Amino acid sequence: MAFIVQFGGGVTSYEALRRAIVKHGRENVVAVCADVGEVRDGMGRVVCGEHEDFWRFLTDVESILEIRIEVTKNPNYADIWDVFFKDRFLGNSQYDPCSERMKRGQLLRWMEARYMPLADTIVLGMDWTEPERVKDYRERIAPWPTWFPLLDDPWVSKRDICHALIAQGITPPKLYEDGFSHNNCGGFCVKMGLAHAHRLWAKRRHVWEYHAKREQEFRAMIGKDVAILRDRRGGVTKPLPLEELAKRFESGYVPRKSVKEGCGGSCMLP
Repeated sequence: MAFIVQFGGGVTSYEALRRAIVKHGRENVVAVCADVGEVRDGMGRVVCGEHEDFWRFLTDVESILEIRIEVTKNPNYADIWDVFFKDRFLGNSQYDPCSERMKRGQLLRWMEARYMPLADTIVLGMDWTEPERVKDYRERIAPWPTWFPLLDDPWVSKRDICHALIAQGITPPKLYEDGFSHNNCGGFCVKMGLAHAHRLWAKRRHVWEYHAKREQEFRAMIGKDVAILRDRRGGVTKPLPLEELAKRFESGYVPRKSVKEGCGGSCMLP
């Protein structure tokens, strides 16, 4: 039996991989990561795709755990906006074709080509704070067996894991320093809430501006009033383009932070 750890780039993925190796032996553990592609601006900064520090952290994890993390990428799409334009559908909180094509869907295709449901087990880093996500994922991925090591004792927080990494000389992902709850897509996510959007606008303006520009290009191409986010003020729901939301931020609007500020890696669920 193989234990297939889906490495998402965050510290809980690291801890899930570490515990899998400790419990089942390095020879029985496989690690895989989905590549969502990238776009860089004229200054060499990644404006679409994983944070520049993402791959550094992955390499450090490989080194400290002495295991290779396989990387798989859907050859039909260059990046997440390539998905939106080719599928003629803009990702949002209800449906994220970017993840379906380049992340969870690609990981499932990779596993199905190499391993067997019922014979091999999928391992993820969802923890004891996410019982609903765990339940939903188990139902979606059946008949594949699943294991969530962070549901087991000892129960730890992301902060605990970060401290443990630092003690071993490993710097946690840079996105955490800016207050993001995950290390995916450079802080951008079509499932983000308004408070998360404000954090992206305030902390990573170059990333925000790229996605706002691409959203406007998509709206022009499709010829419809569509947007990633929704405006629900006054009990009426309507599209809220990033360009329009930026104007509100510039005027001083700061969304109230909630427990569900960010996507929290929810792209692993449909």
